[in-house]
Amino acid sequence: MEEAIEGKHFSITDPKDVNTVIYKVNKTEKEYLSKSPKFTVERLSYTEELVGENKKKTFYVDRPQKDGNPLLILSFRKRKSGC
Repeated sequence: MEEAIEGKHFSITDPKDVNTVIYKVNKTEKEYLSKSPKFTVERLSYTEELVGENKKKTFYVDRPQKDGNPLLILSFRKRKSGC
């Protein structure tokens, strides 16, 4: 059973040969800093649908912070043959 997501969502459209992944950057709370890294990343859940040859992805930010969340957005393009 999937866990319910409470928060915000947004959509992007990837062209045919592109794949985008998005991570939420979390700052470690002060009481855990001595044993943990300053920041961690959490990959956002998403749904995907085809729109012609493109992929529309809707990403979900679970329990967003009041002042927003820093996001790390990475897009990868398939290597063309002959490169």
